[in-house]
Amino acid sequence: MKWKWKWISVKTAKPPCKRDPNALGTPVLIWPRRPLGSQDCIDGFCYYGRHATGRPTFYLFGAQIDNITHWQPLPNGPGRK
Repeated sequence: MKWKWKWISVKTAKPPCKRDPNALGTPVLIWPRRPLGSQDCIDGFCYYGRHATGRPTFYLFGAQIDNITHWQPLPNGPGRK
Protein backbone atom coordinates (compact mmCIF):
# COMPACT_ATOMS: atom_id res chain seq x y z
CA MET A 1 0.00 0.00 0.00
CA LYS A 2 1.34 3.40 -0.95
CA TRP A 3 1.31 6.16 1.68
CA LYS A 4 -0.90 8.93 0.29
CA TRP A 5 0.01 11.77 2.64
CA LYS A 6 2.88 14.03 1.74
CA TRP A 7 5.31 15.83 4.00
CA ILE A 8 4.67 19.57 4.32
CA SER A 9 7.59 21.93 4.86
CA VAL A 10 7.25 24.17 7.92
CA LYS A 11 8.43 26.97 5.62
CA THR A 12 5.36 26.38 3.44
CA ALA A 13 2.66 25.89 6.09
CA LYS A 14 2.15 25.13 9.77
CA PRO A 15 -0.47 22.75 11.22
CA PRO A 16 -3.76 24.29 12.35
CA CYS A 17 -3.36 25.57 15.90
CA LYS A 18 -6.03 24.77 18.47
CA ARG A 19 -6.85 27.88 20.46
CA ASP A 20 -8.40 26.07 23.42
CA PRO A 21 -5.98 26.49 26.37
CA ASN A 22 -7.03 23.07 27.73
CA ALA A 23 -6.31 21.24 24.46
CA LEU A 24 -3.06 19.32 24.06
CA GLY A 25 -2.77 20.74 20.57
CA THR A 26 -3.08 19.31 17.09
CA PRO A 27 -1.47 15.84 16.86
CA VAL A 28 0.91 15.57 13.90
CA LEU A 29 3.77 13.47 12.54
CA ILE A 30 7.08 15.32 12.35
CA TRP A 31 10.39 15.06 10.52
CA PRO A 32 13.09 14.56 11.49
CA ARG A 33 11.71 11.85 13.74
CA ARG A 34 14.52 12.46 16.19
CA PRO A 35 15.23 16.12 17.00
CA LEU A 36 18.78 17.15 16.15
CA GLY A 37 21.10 16.73 19.13
CA SER A 38 18.58 14.70 21.12
CA GLN A 39 19.24 11.34 22.71
CA ASP A 40 15.56 10.44 22.95
CA CYS A 41 13.64 9.23 19.92
CA ILE A 42 10.15 10.66 19.89
CA ASP A 43 9.00 8.26 17.17
CA GLY A 44 7.81 11.01 14.86
CA PHE A 45 4.75 12.09 16.86
CA CYS A 46 4.06 15.29 18.73
CA TYR A 47 1.52 18.06 19.20
CA TYR A 48 1.42 21.47 17.59
CA GLY A 49 -0.20 24.32 19.44
CA ARG A 50 0.15 26.87 22.20
CA HIS A 51 1.69 25.48 25.34
CA ALA A 52 3.91 27.07 27.96
CA THR A 53 5.30 29.75 25.65
CA GLY A 54 1.88 30.97 24.51
CA ARG A 55 3.01 30.85 20.88
CA PRO A 56 2.44 27.99 18.44
CA THR A 57 5.19 25.39 18.57
CA PHE A 58 5.80 21.64 18.29
CA TYR A 59 6.00 19.89 21.66
CA LEU A 60 5.74 16.54 23.39
CA PHE A 61 5.02 15.99 27.10
CA GLY A 62 5.38 19.73 27.70
CA ALA A 63 8.86 19.98 26.15
CA GLN A 64 9.37 22.10 23.07
CA ILE A 65 10.81 20.28 20.05
CA ASP A 66 13.06 22.30 17.75
CA ASN A 67 14.61 21.70 14.32
CA ILE A 68 11.44 20.28 12.78
CA THR A 69 11.58 20.67 9.00
CA HIS A 70 8.42 18.86 7.87
CA TRP A 71 5.09 17.67 9.25
CA GLN A 72 1.92 15.88 8.18
CA PRO A 73 -1.49 15.24 9.72
CA LEU A 74 -2.11 11.90 11.38
CA PRO A 75 -3.89 9.42 9.11
CA ASN A 76 -7.43 8.35 9.92
CA GLY A 77 -7.77 5.23 12.03
CA PRO A 78 -8.95 1.89 10.64
CA GLY A 79 -12.39 2.05 9.08
CA ARG A 80 -12.44 5.86 8.91
CA LYS A 81 -12.37 7.93 5.74
